[in-house]
Amino acid sequence: MCGIAGILDFKNKSNNNSEIIKTITKSISHRGPDNTSYYYNTEEGVYLGHNRLSIIDLTPNGLQPMHSYNGRYILVFNGEIYNHLYLRSEINKYLTLNNKFIKWKGHSDTETLINSFDIFGVKKTLDIIEGMFSIALWDKYEQMLYLIRDFFGEKPLYYCWINGDFIFASELKAIKSHPSFRGEIDENAKSLYLNLNYIPSPFTIYKNVYKLSAASYLKLSFKNKSEESKIEINNWSTKKNIITKSSQNYQDNDLETNTNILNQKLKDTVSKFMISDVEIGVFLSSGVDSSIISSIANSISEKPIKTFTIGFENHRYDESINAKKIANYLKTDHQEKIFSKNDLLNIVPNLSNIYDEPFADSSQLPTILLSSMASDQVKVVLSGDGGDELFGGYNRYILSDKYLKFLKIFPNFSKHLLSKLIKTIPKDIFFLIEKFLNLTKGHNKTFIYENMSKISSKLKYTNNYYSYYLSMIAEWYGNEIILDQDYNLDNYFKNKKIDGLNNEELMMYIDSETYLTDDILCKVDRAAMGVSLETRVPMLDHRVVEFAWSLPLSKKIQNNKGKTILRNILNKYVPKSLIERPKMGFGVPIDSWLRGPLRDWAENLLDESRLSQEGFFDPSPIREKWIEHLSGRRNWQYHLWDILMFQAWLRDGNN
Repeated sequence: MCGIAGILDFKNKSNNNSEIIKTITKSISHRGPDNTSYYYNTEEGVYLGHNRLSIIDLTPNGLQPMHSYNGRYILVFNGEIYNHLYLRSEINKYLTLNNKFIKWKGHSDTETLINSFDIFGVKKTLDIIEGMFSIALWDKYEQMLYLIRDFFGEKPLYYCWINGDFIFASELKAIKSHPSFRGEIDENAKSLYLNLNYIPSPFTIYKNVYKLSAASYLKLSFKNKSEESKIEINNWSTKKNIITKSSQNYQDNDLETNTNILNQKLKDTVSKFMISDVEIGVFLSSGVDSSIISSIANSISEKPIKTFTIGFENHRYDESINAKKIANYLKTDHQEKIFSKNDLLNIVPNLSNIYDEPFADSSQLPTILLSSMASDQVKVVLSGDGGDELFGGYNRYILSDKYLKFLKIFPNFSKHLLSKLIKTIPKDIFFLIEKFLNLTKGHNKTFIYENMSKISSKLKYTNNYYSYYLSMIAEWYGNEIILDQDYNLDNYFKNKKIDGLNNEELMMYIDSETYLTDDILCKVDRAAMGVSLETRVPMLDHRVVEFAWSLPLSKKIQNNKGKTILRNILNKYVPKSLIERPKMGFGVPIDSWLRGPLRDWAENLLDESRLSQEGFFDPSPIREKWIEHLSGRRNWQYHLWDILMFQAWLRDGNN
């Protein structure tokens, strides 16, 4: 795992780029603290930088920028190629058949990758490699730059033009560190951010600065530097094709047969993902996905695998007790740390520096603490991310269809009345109902209140399934406009649909195209790489993904529970009693913090005169929600956290 950066000087200025590449590369040194190296050729106008986190081949033979065996290609690469040993054997076979020979310098996946590009070409290599990656490949013969991002976008890659130079890097902070960078806020990106809590690809918060989308490659010709070349971007693979192909291999087996097939695929995948010259651990919550990965990894490892869990003093958000029971049953080398409220709060001022642009998934806070704890002992961890999107884990997949079918019975006017009625019911009434129904044992104390509040705001969108889905994933949605310009979610999602899927599958597909890449994987990458920790996600291996999409929905969702087939697998490793309980998110009590220890911080950022002077939002609805939240009449934590993360980012000088 590493950090990469580069400059293509299109105007033959040959000025200060050899120093600028050092500046932008060093700004992301946390991604690879083991070594920093450069390639620059002022005559060519090509400058590449690389920060190395040594995982495979710890010797200097794995250093980048790396040249291919015949000198045609130069590569900087962030990620891991899990099948590189197979790929290397295929290269050797091909060379033997053609009476050629490579004298391999080491055993790194980087050396395998660059020579595969040289021998098999870019397209074929992308068809056969398995891994997570952001790649910058410079073809000296064709004077062509390729930027390439992995299938789900586990590894980030940003690019832009500055003063006629083409700049790319693993993180926005590298681009922002360029001495000539001048950032202007993109209003469309800001609107999308307020709807989604994150900024989706290819947007960034800045105009004319872009994320390369997942499963895409960018080509930029450098042959005629007198004219600024056009960027060409294409998909090297699509999830639509995966779904179409997988559906043709429909798995019409009984649940137990499919469970055994998937279990073996996960075993093979985890084994492959554990390739490393350094020790590997696993993030273990008490959930299904991380418990499966921990179980399989521990069964494969020659010694007990290290598992990492954090806990909190607030037991409402603490999964450490249950995670420890699972770890004890599996006999892993379990590492646990209990953090205080202050440990979490102390991270808040640094969030804009870690994420570079507004990012408002509050589970970023515990993810940062967990990554920091694990990085003290290992360089690589496996995570269970991806299971929800592939196997139907989110509540919206499980309940939405039944909810909408029920509401279609009622005319629109009655739904509007019901929405208004719910909003008038005091919070304490919901608490009394929860206590009377004895719901607080299985759920958070505010379970009914928070869910009824959310339902009341979505009732107006229940006539159309797609609109309802968009309203469910968005915060400031529909009539809650606080912007001068509103880039409607439909504008962004209009190309994210696919025919032939039922409602639940459509949600799972769109989530895997958007939320998984730009929220979940972004959150984990920045949190982990901020402390020089590599994360690997076995659930996103192509074999697992293809098999998941070949399964009927009934193998994923049964009896109002998601991830049926994953639960069946976990039952082979862990007793049901350790797993069967209500799903917990990786959350923190933002609602009470905003009324308590974060109140002054939030009040300063949400000051009406400040909001008016800055001019990015209409202060009225924000102040209304802030006052309602402080009074305890409503819980607007997610709406407010969106604004606060933007305001904190703005305050820290990021505009």
